Amino acid sequence: MNRIFSLLALSSVLILAAGCFPSGDDDDDGRRDGSVSDGGGSDGGGTDGGGVNCGNGTIDLGEDCEAGNLNGASCQSLGYGGGSLFCTGCLFDEGSCTSLETCNNGQLDTMEACEGFELRGETCQSQGRPGGTLTCSPNCTLDLSGCSRCGDGMIGQGEACDGANFNGQTCETMNGTGWAGNLTCLNNCTSIDAESNCFYPTQRDEGCTLGQTGQCAPGTTCTPISPFDRTSGTCMIPCPASSVGQSGGVCPGGEVCLETGSSEPQPANRNCSANSDCDPGYVCLSNGSGTQVCGRFITACGNLVPLAGDYSSSGAWNNGQSCSLDPYSGHDYCAMGTGTNPAETFCIDAGGSHPVCLGYCDGEGGADRGCPSGYSCGVPATTVFVVPQFDASGNPVTCTGDPADCPDAAYECMSLSSGQYCARSAKMCQQL
Repeated sequence: MNRIFSLLALSSVLILAAGCFPSGDDDDDGRRDGSVSDGGGSDGGGTDGGGVNCGNGTIDLGEDCEAGNLNGASCQSLGYGGGSLFCTGCLFDEGSCTSLETCNNGQLDTMEACEGFELRGETCQSQGRPGGTLTCSPNCTLDLSGCSRCGDGMIGQGEACDGANFNGQTCETMNGTGWAGNLTCLNNCTSIDAESNCFYPTQRDEGCTLGQTGQCAPGTTCTPISPFDRTSGTCMIPCPASSVGQSGGVCPGGEVCLETGSSEPQPANRNCSANSDCDPGYVCLSNGSGTQVCGRFITACGNLVPLAGDYSSSGAWNNGQSCSLDPYSGHDYCAMGTGTNPAETFCIDAGGSHPVCLGYCDGEGGADRGCPSGYSCGVPATTVFVVPQFDASGNPVTCTGDPADCPDAAYECMSLSSGQYCARSAKMCQQL
Protein backbone atom coordinates (compact mmCIF):
# COMPACT_ATOMS: atom_id res chain seq x y z
CA MET A 1 0.00 0.00 0.00
CA ASN A 2 1.34 3.44 -0.89
CA ARG A 3 2.47 5.55 2.02
CA ILE A 4 0.21 8.60 1.76
CA PHE A 5 0.72 11.68 3.92
CA SER A 6 -2.43 13.80 3.85
CA LEU A 7 -3.11 17.24 5.25
CA LEU A 8 -6.74 17.14 4.24
CA ALA A 9 -9.08 14.31 3.34
CA LEU A 10 -11.87 15.79 1.21
CA SER A 11 -15.18 14.14 2.02
CA SER A 12 -16.49 15.23 -1.35
CA VAL A 13 -15.68 17.46 -4.27
CA LEU A 14 -18.76 19.13 -5.68
CA ILE A 15 -19.18 19.51 -9.40
CA LEU A 16 -19.83 23.03 -10.74
CA ALA A 17 -23.54 23.62 -10.61
CA ALA A 18 -25.80 26.55 -11.49
CA GLY A 19 -25.99 29.21 -8.83
CA CYS A 20 -23.26 27.67 -6.66
CA PHE A 21 -19.94 28.70 -8.17
CA PRO A 22 -19.74 32.44 -8.58
CA SER A 23 -16.52 34.21 -7.68
CA GLY A 24 -15.63 37.42 -5.91
CA ASP A 25 -14.84 41.06 -6.60
CA ASP A 26 -12.86 42.60 -3.79
CA ASP A 27 -12.02 45.69 -5.83
CA ASP A 28 -15.71 46.54 -6.45
CA ASP A 29 -15.35 46.64 -10.22
CA GLY A 30 -18.21 44.26 -10.74
CA ARG A 31 -16.02 41.37 -11.91
CA ARG A 32 -14.76 38.22 -10.24
CA ASP A 33 -11.28 38.74 -8.80
CA GLY A 34 -8.76 36.73 -10.83
CA SER A 35 -11.05 36.40 -13.86
CA VAL A 36 -9.87 37.68 -17.23
CA SER A 37 -12.27 40.60 -17.02
CA ASP A 38 -10.76 41.55 -13.67
CA GLY A 39 -7.17 41.50 -14.96
CA GLY A 40 -6.53 37.97 -16.10
CA GLY A 41 -4.50 36.76 -13.10
CA SER A 42 -4.92 33.61 -11.08
CA ASP A 43 -7.28 34.08 -8.15
CA GLY A 44 -5.15 31.72 -6.10
CA GLY A 45 -1.99 33.77 -6.18
CA GLY A 46 -0.30 31.96 -9.08
CA THR A 47 0.97 33.14 -12.42
CA ASP A 48 -1.21 34.99 -14.89
CA GLY A 49 -3.36 32.90 -17.17
CA GLY A 50 -4.33 29.27 -16.91
CA GLY A 51 -0.89 27.69 -16.65
CA VAL A 52 1.69 26.11 -18.89
CA ASN A 53 -0.79 23.57 -20.30
CA CYS A 54 -3.27 26.18 -21.53
CA GLY A 55 -4.33 25.45 -25.09
CA ASN A 56 -3.86 21.68 -25.00
CA GLY A 57 -7.62 21.07 -25.20
CA THR A 58 -7.81 19.59 -21.71
CA ILE A 59 -8.94 21.51 -18.64
CA ASP A 60 -5.97 20.96 -16.32
CA LEU A 61 -5.39 21.95 -12.72
CA GLY A 62 -5.23 25.74 -12.44
CA GLU A 63 -7.55 26.24 -15.44
CA ASP A 64 -11.25 27.22 -15.56
CA CYS A 65 -11.78 26.33 -19.19
CA GLU A 66 -10.25 25.70 -22.60
CA ALA A 67 -11.14 27.33 -25.91
CA GLY A 68 -14.66 26.21 -26.80
CA ASN A 69 -15.08 24.32 -23.51
CA LEU A 70 -16.54 26.14 -20.50
CA ASN A 71 -16.85 22.90 -18.54
CA GLY A 72 -20.63 23.41 -18.33
CA ALA A 73 -20.35 26.83 -16.69
CA SER A 74 -22.33 29.96 -17.56
CA CYS A 75 -22.85 33.45 -16.17
CA GLN A 76 -25.85 32.11 -14.24
CA SER A 77 -23.88 29.18 -12.79
CA LEU A 78 -21.33 31.70 -11.56
CA GLY A 79 -24.06 33.63 -9.76
CA TYR A 80 -24.74 36.43 -12.25
CA GLY A 81 -28.17 37.44 -13.43
CA GLY A 82 -27.38 36.77 -17.08
CA GLY A 83 -25.06 37.61 -19.95
CA SER A 84 -22.46 35.63 -21.89
CA LEU A 85 -19.46 33.81 -20.41
CA PHE A 86 -16.24 33.46 -22.43
CA CYS A 87 -12.88 31.70 -22.02
CA THR A 88 -9.68 33.71 -22.37
CA GLY A 89 -6.27 32.35 -21.44
CA CYS A 90 -8.01 29.29 -19.94
CA LEU A 91 -9.72 31.48 -17.31
CA PHE A 92 -13.37 32.55 -17.27
CA ASP A 93 -13.98 35.93 -18.91
CA GLU A 94 -17.05 37.34 -17.16
CA GLY A 95 -16.90 40.76 -18.79
CA SER A 96 -20.26 40.23 -20.48
CA CYS A 97 -22.05 38.83 -17.41
CA THR A 98 -24.70 41.00 -15.66
CA SER A 99 -25.38 41.22 -11.91
CA LEU A 100 -28.53 40.12 -10.04
CA GLU A 101 -30.98 42.91 -9.22
CA THR A 102 -31.66 41.41 -5.74
CA CYS A 103 -28.01 41.51 -4.61
CA ASN A 104 -27.23 43.40 -1.41
CA ASN A 105 -30.86 43.66 -0.26
CA GLY A 106 -29.95 42.11 3.07
CA GLN A 107 -31.39 38.67 2.41
CA LEU A 108 -30.28 35.55 0.56
CA ASP A 109 -32.52 35.28 -2.50
CA THR A 110 -33.06 32.21 -4.65
CA MET A 111 -30.76 33.16 -7.51
CA GLU A 112 -27.95 34.38 -5.27
CA ALA A 113 -24.99 32.17 -4.40
CA CYS A 114 -24.40 34.17 -1.24
CA GLU A 115 -25.08 37.43 0.50
CA GLY A 116 -22.93 38.99 3.20
CA PHE A 117 -21.70 36.18 5.43
CA GLU A 118 -24.31 33.68 4.23
CA LEU A 119 -22.53 31.23 1.93
CA ARG A 120 -25.19 28.48 1.73
CA GLY A 121 -22.78 26.20 3.58
CA GLU A 122 -20.18 26.35 0.84
CA THR A 123 -16.43 26.27 1.59
CA CYS A 124 -13.22 26.38 -0.41
CA GLN A 125 -13.17 22.59 -0.21
CA SER A 126 -16.68 22.22 -1.56
CA GLN A 127 -15.59 24.36 -4.50
CA GLY A 128 -12.80 21.89 -5.28
CA ARG A 129 -10.02 23.91 -3.69
CA PRO A 130 -7.62 22.38 -1.14
CA GLY A 131 -8.24 25.01 1.54
CA GLY A 132 -8.42 28.69 2.39
CA THR A 133 -11.23 31.12 3.23
CA LEU A 134 -14.30 31.49 1.04
CA THR A 135 -16.15 34.84 1.10
CA CYS A 136 -19.06 36.55 -0.66
CA SER A 137 -18.38 39.37 -3.13
CA PRO A 138 -20.47 42.57 -3.49
CA ASN A 139 -22.05 40.94 -6.58
CA CYS A 140 -23.41 38.13 -4.37
CA THR A 141 -21.03 35.68 -6.01
CA LEU A 142 -18.68 33.34 -4.18
CA ASP A 143 -15.21 34.85 -3.91
CA LEU A 144 -12.52 32.15 -4.27
CA SER A 145 -9.60 34.59 -4.12
CA GLY A 146 -8.87 33.45 -0.54
CA CYS A 147 -8.84 29.78 -1.56
CA SER A 148 -5.76 27.85 -2.57
CA ARG A 149 -5.56 26.87 -6.24
CA CYS A 150 -4.07 23.42 -6.89
CA GLY A 151 -1.82 23.62 -9.90
CA ASP A 152 -0.30 27.05 -9.42
CA GLY A 153 2.94 25.60 -8.07
CA MET A 154 2.64 27.35 -4.70
CA ILE A 155 1.74 25.80 -1.36
CA GLY A 156 -1.55 27.36 -0.26
CA GLN A 157 -3.69 26.80 2.80
CA GLY A 158 -4.78 23.16 3.00
CA GLU A 159 -2.17 22.01 0.46
CA ALA A 160 0.54 19.46 1.23
CA CYS A 161 2.11 19.98 -2.19
CA ASP A 162 1.53 21.63 -5.54
CA GLY A 163 2.99 20.22 -8.72
CA ALA A 164 6.72 19.77 -8.11
CA ASN A 165 6.58 21.87 -4.93
CA PHE A 166 6.60 19.61 -1.87
CA ASN A 167 7.29 22.33 0.68
CA GLY A 168 10.81 21.06 1.31
CA GLN A 169 9.87 17.41 1.66
CA THR A 170 11.83 14.67 -0.17
CA CYS A 171 11.79 10.88 -0.32
CA GLU A 172 14.53 10.93 2.31
CA THR A 173 12.78 13.30 4.75
CA MET A 174 9.56 11.29 4.52
CA ASN A 175 11.01 7.77 4.53
CA GLY A 176 14.36 7.98 6.29
CA THR A 177 18.06 8.41 5.65
CA GLY A 178 19.28 7.03 2.35
CA TRP A 179 15.96 7.02 0.50
CA ALA A 180 15.95 8.47 -3.03
CA GLY A 181 13.55 9.04 -5.91
CA ASN A 182 10.66 11.42 -6.52
CA LEU A 183 7.56 12.30 -4.50
CA THR A 184 4.15 12.49 -6.18
CA CYS A 185 1.48 15.12 -5.45
CA LEU A 186 -2.02 13.61 -5.20
CA ASN A 187 -5.64 14.29 -4.30
CA ASN A 188 -6.01 17.88 -5.43
CA CYS A 189 -2.72 18.85 -3.78
CA THR A 190 -3.75 17.59 -0.36
CA SER A 191 -1.52 14.52 -0.02
CA ILE A 192 1.94 13.25 -0.93
CA ASP A 193 2.73 9.77 -2.21
CA ALA A 194 6.12 8.98 -0.69
CA GLU A 195 6.32 5.35 -1.82
CA SER A 196 5.42 4.74 -5.46
CA ASN A 197 8.44 6.54 -6.93
CA CYS A 198 10.69 6.50 -3.87
CA PHE A 199 13.17 3.72 -3.24
CA TYR A 200 15.95 2.71 -0.91
CA PRO A 201 19.14 2.44 -2.99
CA THR A 202 20.75 -0.93 -3.46
CA GLN A 203 23.69 -1.21 -1.09
CA ARG A 204 27.23 -2.33 -1.79
CA ASP A 205 27.60 -6.02 -2.68
CA GLU A 206 23.87 -6.30 -3.39
CA GLY A 207 22.44 -7.28 -6.76
CA CYS A 208 21.30 -4.65 -9.25
CA THR A 209 19.98 -4.41 -12.80
CA LEU A 210 22.40 -3.13 -15.42
CA GLY A 211 21.31 -0.01 -17.30
CA GLN A 212 19.10 1.42 -14.54
CA THR A 213 20.48 4.68 -13.18
CA GLY A 214 20.31 5.82 -9.58
CA GLN A 215 19.62 2.40 -8.06
CA CYS A 216 22.96 1.86 -6.27
CA ALA A 217 23.88 3.71 -3.09
CA PRO A 218 26.04 6.84 -3.51
CA GLY A 219 29.66 5.99 -4.28
CA THR A 220 28.82 2.62 -5.81
CA THR A 221 28.03 1.60 -9.37
CA CYS A 222 26.00 -1.26 -10.81
CA THR A 223 28.79 -3.37 -12.27
CA PRO A 224 28.64 -6.47 -14.51
CA ILE A 225 29.79 -9.72 -12.97
CA SER A 226 29.95 -11.90 -16.07
CA PRO A 227 30.48 -11.25 -19.80
CA PHE A 228 27.72 -13.79 -20.45
CA ASP A 229 25.09 -11.80 -18.54
CA ARG A 230 24.16 -8.32 -19.75
CA THR A 231 21.30 -7.93 -17.28
CA SER A 232 22.50 -8.67 -13.74
CA GLY A 233 25.21 -6.91 -11.77
CA THR A 234 26.20 -5.93 -8.26
CA CYS A 235 26.86 -2.56 -6.65
CA MET A 236 30.62 -2.08 -6.31
CA ILE A 237 33.03 0.80 -5.74
CA PRO A 238 34.81 0.95 -9.11
CA CYS A 239 38.49 1.90 -9.46
CA PRO A 240 40.66 2.40 -12.55
CA ALA A 241 42.69 -0.56 -13.80
CA SER A 242 45.81 1.62 -13.58
CA SER A 243 45.36 1.66 -9.78
CA VAL A 244 45.31 -2.13 -9.28
CA GLY A 245 47.31 -3.02 -6.18
CA GLN A 246 47.15 0.49 -4.78
CA SER A 247 45.26 1.65 -1.69
CA GLY A 248 43.66 5.01 -1.16
CA GLY A 249 42.32 7.10 -4.01
CA VAL A 250 38.66 6.23 -4.54
CA CYS A 251 38.95 3.25 -2.21
CA PRO A 252 37.81 3.81 1.40
CA GLY A 253 39.83 2.99 4.49
CA GLY A 254 42.55 0.43 3.95
CA GLU A 255 40.93 -1.13 0.88
CA VAL A 256 42.89 -1.78 -2.30
CA CYS A 257 42.01 -1.51 -5.98
CA LEU A 258 41.80 -5.14 -7.13
CA GLU A 259 40.79 -7.35 -10.00
CA THR A 260 37.68 -8.93 -8.52
CA GLY A 261 37.28 -12.13 -10.52
CA SER A 262 34.08 -10.71 -11.99
CA SER A 263 34.23 -9.72 -15.64
CA GLU A 264 32.33 -7.62 -18.15
CA PRO A 265 31.79 -8.16 -21.87
CA GLN A 266 33.41 -6.23 -24.65
CA PRO A 267 30.77 -3.71 -25.85
CA ALA A 268 30.38 -5.53 -29.16
CA ASN A 269 29.98 -8.84 -27.24
CA ARG A 270 32.25 -10.51 -29.81
CA ASN A 271 32.65 -14.29 -29.81
CA CYS A 272 36.25 -15.46 -29.82
CA SER A 273 38.59 -18.44 -29.86
CA ALA A 274 41.77 -16.56 -28.89
CA ASN A 275 42.80 -13.28 -27.26
CA SER A 276 43.78 -11.92 -30.66
CA ASP A 277 40.09 -11.92 -31.63
CA CYS A 278 39.37 -9.27 -28.99
CA ASP A 279 39.88 -5.52 -28.85
CA PRO A 280 42.88 -4.13 -26.91
CA GLY A 281 42.33 -4.49 -23.18
CA TYR A 282 40.02 -7.50 -23.59
CA VAL A 283 40.76 -11.24 -23.51
CA CYS A 284 38.91 -14.33 -24.64
CA LEU A 285 36.92 -15.72 -21.71
CA SER A 286 35.03 -19.02 -21.45
CA ASN A 287 31.87 -19.78 -19.48
CA GLY A 288 32.93 -23.42 -19.06
CA SER A 289 30.31 -24.77 -21.45
CA GLY A 290 32.08 -24.11 -24.73
CA THR A 291 30.95 -20.51 -25.22
CA GLN A 292 33.73 -17.92 -25.43
CA VAL A 293 33.37 -14.14 -25.64
CA CYS A 294 35.69 -11.16 -25.35
CA GLY A 295 35.69 -9.56 -21.92
CA ARG A 296 37.85 -8.05 -19.21
CA PHE A 297 38.11 -8.38 -15.45
CA ILE A 298 36.38 -5.81 -13.27
CA THR A 299 38.55 -3.66 -11.03
CA ALA A 300 36.93 -2.52 -7.80
CA CYS A 301 37.83 -1.58 -4.25
CA GLY A 302 38.06 -4.39 -1.73
CA ASN A 303 40.11 -6.23 0.84
CA LEU A 304 43.01 -8.25 -0.54
CA VAL A 305 42.90 -11.84 0.75
CA PRO A 306 46.17 -13.80 0.58
CA LEU A 307 46.38 -17.42 -0.52
CA ALA A 308 45.93 -19.98 2.23
CA GLY A 309 48.75 -22.21 1.00
CA ASP A 310 49.10 -24.64 3.94
CA TYR A 311 48.09 -28.19 2.88
CA SER A 312 50.17 -30.07 5.47
CA SER A 313 47.11 -31.73 6.94
CA SER A 314 43.44 -32.14 6.15
CA GLY A 315 41.67 -28.87 6.81
CA ALA A 316 44.79 -26.92 7.74
CA TRP A 317 44.45 -24.76 4.63
CA ASN A 318 40.95 -23.74 5.72
CA ASN A 319 42.39 -21.51 8.43
CA GLY A 320 43.38 -18.61 6.19
CA GLN A 321 41.60 -15.27 5.88
CA SER A 322 38.04 -15.56 4.59
CA CYS A 323 37.19 -14.49 1.05
CA SER A 324 33.89 -13.68 -0.66
CA LEU A 325 32.49 -16.65 -2.57
CA ASP A 326 30.62 -14.41 -5.00
CA PRO A 327 30.10 -10.68 -5.72
CA TYR A 328 26.96 -10.68 -3.58
CA SER A 329 28.59 -11.93 -0.38
CA GLY A 330 31.18 -9.23 0.13
CA HIS A 331 34.26 -7.53 -1.28
CA ASP A 332 37.08 -9.71 0.10
CA TYR A 333 38.89 -10.66 -3.09
CA CYS A 334 41.64 -13.18 -3.84
CA ALA A 335 44.73 -11.78 -5.56
CA MET A 336 44.25 -12.45 -9.26
CA GLY A 337 46.81 -14.41 -11.24
CA THR A 338 48.40 -11.82 -13.53
CA GLY A 339 51.88 -10.79 -14.58
CA THR A 340 54.47 -12.35 -12.28
CA ASN A 341 51.71 -14.36 -10.60
CA PRO A 342 50.30 -16.59 -13.36
CA ALA A 343 48.62 -18.98 -10.94
CA GLU A 344 44.83 -19.06 -11.00
CA THR A 345 43.21 -18.16 -7.70
CA PHE A 346 39.89 -19.38 -6.35
CA CYS A 347 37.72 -18.49 -3.41
CA ILE A 348 36.42 -21.88 -2.41
CA ASP A 349 34.32 -23.30 0.39
CA ALA A 350 35.93 -26.67 1.01
CA GLY A 351 33.81 -27.49 4.01
CA GLY A 352 35.97 -25.73 6.55
CA SER A 353 35.12 -22.90 8.86
CA HIS A 354 35.19 -20.29 6.11
CA PRO A 355 35.95 -19.84 2.38
CA VAL A 356 39.64 -19.41 1.51
CA CYS A 357 41.75 -18.35 -1.44
CA LEU A 358 43.63 -21.16 -3.18
CA GLY A 359 46.30 -20.86 -5.86
CA TYR A 360 46.11 -23.36 -8.75
CA CYS A 361 49.46 -23.48 -10.55
CA ASP A 362 49.09 -26.69 -12.60
CA GLY A 363 49.90 -25.89 -16.23
CA GLU A 364 49.59 -27.77 -19.50
CA GLY A 365 50.91 -31.32 -19.10
CA GLY A 366 51.69 -30.70 -15.45
CA ALA A 367 54.01 -27.79 -16.13
CA ASP A 368 54.65 -25.32 -13.30
CA ARG A 369 52.74 -22.07 -13.93
CA GLY A 370 54.43 -20.22 -11.12
CA CYS A 371 53.22 -18.69 -7.87
CA PRO A 372 53.42 -15.31 -6.13
CA SER A 373 56.33 -14.41 -3.90
CA GLY A 374 56.43 -16.51 -0.73
CA TYR A 375 54.82 -19.53 -2.37
CA SER A 376 56.08 -22.48 -4.38
CA CYS A 377 54.23 -24.61 -6.92
CA GLY A 378 53.96 -28.32 -6.09
CA VAL A 379 51.69 -31.25 -5.35
CA PRO A 380 50.33 -30.81 -1.81
CA ALA A 381 50.28 -33.55 0.80
CA THR A 382 46.51 -33.32 0.88
CA THR A 383 44.75 -33.44 -2.50
CA VAL A 384 42.78 -30.28 -3.22
CA PHE A 385 42.05 -30.54 -6.96
CA VAL A 386 42.57 -33.42 -9.37
CA VAL A 387 43.47 -33.41 -13.06
CA PRO A 388 41.87 -36.26 -15.05
CA GLN A 389 43.64 -38.07 -17.87
CA PHE A 390 41.94 -37.85 -21.29
CA ASP A 391 42.10 -40.25 -24.22
CA ALA A 392 42.67 -39.31 -27.84
CA SER A 393 38.99 -38.50 -28.27
CA GLY A 394 39.04 -36.09 -25.35
CA ASN A 395 37.13 -38.34 -22.98
CA PRO A 396 38.29 -38.98 -19.39
CA VAL A 397 39.96 -42.36 -18.94
CA THR A 398 38.03 -44.67 -16.61
CA CYS A 399 39.59 -47.37 -14.46
CA THR A 400 38.65 -50.29 -12.22
CA GLY A 401 41.37 -50.00 -9.58
CA ASP A 402 44.07 -51.78 -11.56
CA PRO A 403 47.16 -49.55 -12.03
CA ALA A 404 47.48 -50.95 -15.53
CA ASP A 405 44.24 -49.15 -16.43
CA CYS A 406 46.17 -45.86 -16.39
CA PRO A 407 48.84 -46.01 -19.14
CA ASP A 408 50.56 -42.83 -17.94
CA ALA A 409 52.49 -43.42 -14.74
CA ALA A 410 51.80 -39.84 -13.65
CA TYR A 411 48.15 -40.83 -13.15
CA GLU A 412 46.55 -43.26 -10.76
CA CYS A 413 43.07 -44.75 -10.43
CA MET A 414 41.06 -42.43 -8.21
CA SER A 415 37.51 -42.75 -6.91
CA LEU A 416 35.76 -39.47 -7.72
CA SER A 417 32.16 -38.41 -7.18
CA SER A 418 31.08 -39.63 -10.63
CA GLY A 419 33.08 -42.87 -10.68
CA GLN A 420 36.66 -44.18 -10.95
CA TYR A 421 39.00 -42.28 -13.23
CA CYS A 422 42.69 -42.05 -14.03
CA ALA A 423 43.72 -38.75 -12.43
CA ARG A 424 46.48 -37.02 -10.51
CA SER A 425 46.63 -34.43 -7.74
CA ALA A 426 46.86 -30.89 -9.11
CA LYS A 427 49.76 -28.64 -8.23
CA MET A 428 48.90 -25.83 -5.82
CA CYS A 429 50.72 -22.76 -4.54
CA GLN A 430 52.05 -23.59 -1.09
CA GLN A 431 53.62 -21.34 1.48
CA LEU A 432 57.38 -21.59 1.74
